[in-house]
Amino acid sequence: MRLRCLLRCGSNKGLIGVGLPRKAKKKELTEGTFYCIHTPERKEDDIALGWDDIQHLQEGSVYKTYMDDTLPGGPVERTVEYKAPFFRPDREEDYRVAWDVFSS
Repeated sequence: MRLRCLLRCGSNKGLIGVGLPRKAKKKELTEGTFYCIHTPERKEDDIALGWDDIQHLQEGSVYKTYMDDTLPGGPVERTVEYKAPFFRPDREEDYRVAWDVFSS
């Protein structure tokens, strides 16, 4: 299983280009960030999306296209695919499981 950070929390402003905002921001469209959603019930391209719009999807994909200017050589357009279903990690439970593994 390949995991990707999908929800960009407000305190993680240093993670530019990571995940989606909690609520859709039309401002992102003017800044060059576009989202697409492809599910059996819905197919839309070049829209603004947020976590609140997609958190309950059980199947399909969400695509985020943006300009990545983090490497030498200038900006490069990147598209990231997020495949449903999505889940919210439970850090405390993850630590309990890890602690049990390392303790044995």
